[in-house]
Amino acid sequence: MDLDGLLSLAEEAAFAGGKEALALWGGEVPLERSEGGYLTRADLASERAVLEVLGEGANVTGFLSEENGGMPHSPGRPFWIVDPIDGTWNYLHGGSWWSISIALMADDRLVLGVVHSPKLGRTYKVHEGMSRSECNGRVLQPDPSCFPGEWTIAFGAPSTYGGRTDIMEKRLFSSIPTSDPDRPLRPSKFLPGRGSMALELCALADGRLNALCRFGQRSWDVAAGSIIAQRSGCVLSTADGGEWADEVRSFSMERRTDLIGATGSENLELLKDMMDGKVLAWPPLSKNGP
Repeated sequence: MDLDGLLSLAEEAAFAGGKEALALWGGEVPLERSEGGYLTRADLASERAVLEVLGEGANVTGFLSEENGGMPHSPGRPFWIVDPIDGTWNYLHGGSWWSISIALMADDRLVLGVVHSPKLGRTYKVHEGMSRSECNGRVLQPDPSCFPGEWTIAFGAPSTYGGRTDIMEKRLFSSIPTSDPDRPLRPSKFLPGRGSMALELCALADGRLNALCRFGQRSWDVAAGSIIAQRSGCVLSTADGGEWADEVRSFSMERRTDLIGATGSENLELLKDMMDGKVLAWPPLSKNGP
């Protein structure tokens, strides 16, 4: 498989979709509204442009796309996973935190991803043959901080979730007592107006976020961003501790994913302990003392 060529094709497709979306940005109204979100002319125009370019790719059959569903693909053959505008709510309300997200699945794994942000001027990309993920030609470097008080955490959950996620949110952003008065006492919260999950994953890889907890995500929301984050050294998991690789192999039109991530394995475990209410001070103290 020519991964360099396919990555270039995906990047070209993302730019084509971004051009269509930018042409309509600022004056759109939703064509449809449902529990899953909004549908706009821009979504459809971007998707048409993306799929037209991707259709030129040899040895790739089928796609899974937010607006037009899935097209049958031959077993064992690669297929595209497309979100023509990830973060449509943000797009509709004049924000900049939306993107065009394209990933390629082959042999039951993600092999490349492109996330293009027209308004921010950033294009993130990687394929499995590259040593690290890149943004505009720059190699991505996650933030290594292991002190939760210095973290910025992206958090988001559908209003229908409530309950457990409300408790998790309260725990994550509560004060963290520390003996050093000059250090921050709590993580910062990042809530970009129902924006692009793909961009949050890229921001994790790029040192702009330290962790994320996002619930109720669809396959196309996370596919491209997840490989970009992982290839930069970040670690992802399901919220209940399951293997993220299992979610990759289970992509479908209906499945929703509760995803958490951090900049390394130790930080991911720390994030889980914070969500579970096990870390209430820093350094962590046991009930039996330090």
